[in-house]
Amino acid sequence: VAGVLLDVELVPVFFDADLKIENATQGATNGFVPAQRILGYLQISPKGVIIDEEHFARLLNEMEGLGGPIDCMVKIHNGKQQMRITRAELKPSMDGAKRVFVGSPKGTPVLPKDGSWSVVQFDLASKEVTPLSNNDIIPLIKKGERVFADALTQVYSQNIDNPVNIAEPAELFKDLELRATQFAFLQSTGENKVLFRNPLFEKGKDLLKGSVPDLADAYRLMNSKGIFPKLENLPKLDQVGELANQFGMNIIDEGYKLINNTIADAEKKLVQELPEGPWYIVKTNDVKVYIDYKPSKPKPADNPPGAKAMLDFDIDSKAGEWVNKMNDVTMVVDLVSFERIMLIRGKFDTKKGQSPSFIGPELEFGPALQPVVDILVLLSMLATDASYGDILKQGLKIAMSNSPNNWEYKFQADKEIPVLKFPPPLLDNPAAPLRLEAGLKVGVYFNVAIPLPPTNGIPMPSAGAFVEFYGKLSVMCLSVGVGTIYAVGQVTVRISADTVIGPALYMKFGFGVEAMVGLPVIGNVSVYFAVGVEMSLDSTQITIGAFVLFKGRAEILGGIVTVTIQIEASGKVQQRLDGGPGGGQTNMIARVTFSLDISICFIINISFSESWEEQRQIA
Repeated sequence: VAGVLLDVELVPVFFDADLKIENATQGATNGFVPAQRILGYLQISPKGVIIDEEHFARLLNEMEGLGGPIDCMVKIHNGKQQMRITRAELKPSMDGAKRVFVGSPKGTPVLPKDGSWSVVQFDLASKEVTPLSNNDIIPLIKKGERVFADALTQVYSQNIDNPVNIAEPAELFKDLELRATQFAFLQSTGENKVLFRNPLFEKGKDLLKGSVPDLADAYRLMNSKGIFPKLENLPKLDQVGELANQFGMNIIDEGYKLINNTIADAEKKLVQELPEGPWYIVKTNDVKVYIDYKPSKPKPADNPPGAKAMLDFDIDSKAGEWVNKMNDVTMVVDLVSFERIMLIRGKFDTKKGQSPSFIGPELEFGPALQPVVDILVLLSMLATDASYGDILKQGLKIAMSNSPNNWEYKFQADKEIPVLKFPPPLLDNPAAPLRLEAGLKVGVYFNVAIPLPPTNGIPMPSAGAFVEFYGKLSVMCLSVGVGTIYAVGQVTVRISADTVIGPALYMKFGFGVEAMVGLPVIGNVSVYFAVGVEMSLDSTQITIGAFVLFKGRAEILGGIVTVTIQIEASGKVQQRLDGGPGGGQTNMIARVTFSLDISICFIINISFSESWEEQRQIA
C-alpha cells in the first residue's frame, strides 16, 4: 500500500556460480569463470513486496557492493591490454535520473615492466594523486544494457561497441574530466612523470585512450610531497593546435609505444611547446626560485623570432626505450631584494638506461652581481689561460634525487669558483707591488638539509639560495732589498635566504700587515698579522665579534715544499632571538683555531686543524 512503512529483513547468503566474463583467456571454460562464496542477500520479509531500487542501492553502498572472488585473465575488449581479474561485483550508478546497477570485474592491469608503470588514483575535489593501497583492485565497466533473450540457453544481446573504461561504476555516465575518482596509469621516466588518467579501450583498437596525459617534469615534482603534483596548471601532451589527436599510445605485446597517427609523418616524434611560466618552486618574501620554459639567451641572435621552449617525448616499450627531453629550461633565483640574481640554463634529458641529467648547464649572474663578475673576469684573464665561461661551466654542480618512501624530490646546484690570484703563484715574488685575490660561491637548493657555515646550520630540510664573495688586496708599503711590507685588507660577505631561518647576512673584515722575504734556495717566506670584526645575523640570532689572525708561510726549493701555519683567536657575543632556540639569552663565545698545511710537489698534502671553543651564558 502506498505510503505504508514496511519493515524489511535481509540476511546475507553465499552462493556459487559460473560467471560470464568477456574475453577471458585463462581460468574460463566455455566463456564462464567459476566463482565460489559470492555474497548476496535473501529477503525474508515482507513477503510478496520486493525491495525497491533505491533501498537496494543503499544496501550495496553500505556493504561496498555485492560479489565475490574469481580468478581469470582477460584481454580487455579482445585487444592486447591484459588484466588479471580477482573479483566480480555489482554496484549502483545513475544514468541521469535513472537508477542502474553495474556489474564489473575487478583486478590488476598488466603494465609494462620497463619504465616504472603503476596504477594510481586522482581525486577531483582535492586535485591530489595518490597510490593505491597494496590490496586495491580496479574495476572494468562499460555502458550498455544486457538483455537476456532466452534464460534457458543464456543467449543475450548487449552494446558490444561501447568502450571499456577503468573507472568506478558510479562514474560510468559522467564525462571523463568530471569523475570524482579517476584511475590512472603513471609512468616514471627517471625524474619526470606522465599521468594517463581515465584509461579506456575501444573495440578493435589497440590504443590506450582517455584524458589528455599530464606531464610533471623534475621541477614540478620538487614542490610535491606526493607521488605526483596536484593537477593545477600542469602541461599536457598533445593538447592543442596541430598536434591535437595526432599522437596516440599504441598497446603492443611488451607494453606501450607512442605513435604518430598521421601517415605522412608516421616516424615523427612528439615535439610540443611548453608553457612559458614562471613556475614557482619556492615563493616567499625572502627567496624565490622559479622555472622559465622559454628561450632566454642573453644575445638576441641566439633566440630566433618566435622561438618557444619545446618538449621531446617518446615511449617504446618494445625497443626498451623511452625518452623525455626538455629544451630551454631556466631556473631563476630572486634573493631578498635582488631579482634574477642567478640563472641556471640548460636542457633536461631522461632516457632508458641512463641517469637523468641536466645537459649543458650554464650559470649566469644578474645585474646585482655584475661588479663581482667583472672582477673575476679580469682575474681569470690575467691569471689563467681558461676563459671565465669555461671556469663557470666546469665548476657548476647539479644534483637531483627523490626518496622512494615519500616521493620527496631534492635539488641542489652550487658553484664555487676557486680563489683566483694575481699575479699567478708561478710569477709571484716579494717585489710585486700589488696582489689581488677573489673567489665566489653561489648556490640554490630545495629539500636539502645542508649546513651553511658560518651560521648555525639549518635544523630541517628547507629551500633557499646563497651568494658568498671573498676578496683580499695587498698593497706594497715598503720595500728593502729582498723584503717587502704590505698593507692587507680582506673581506668575506655572504647573503642568503632560507625558508626556515629567513634572510641571513655574514660579514668578516680584516686589516693587517704582511712581511714577505725572498731567500735563495728556500724561496718566499711571509708572515701575516691581522685584526678584524665578524658579524652574523638571521631571524634566530645576532653575533658580533673580533678576531686576531697570525699566518706564516714558507716555500722551500722554489715551491716544491710549502708549509703554512695559521692561528686565529676570536671573541664573540651572541644574542639568541626570542623566535629561535634558546631565545632571549646572551652568550659569550671564545674560539681558537690552529691549522697546519704541508704540500710536497703538489702530490702529498698534509692538513691538520684543531679548534677550541668555550661558550658561557652571560645574560
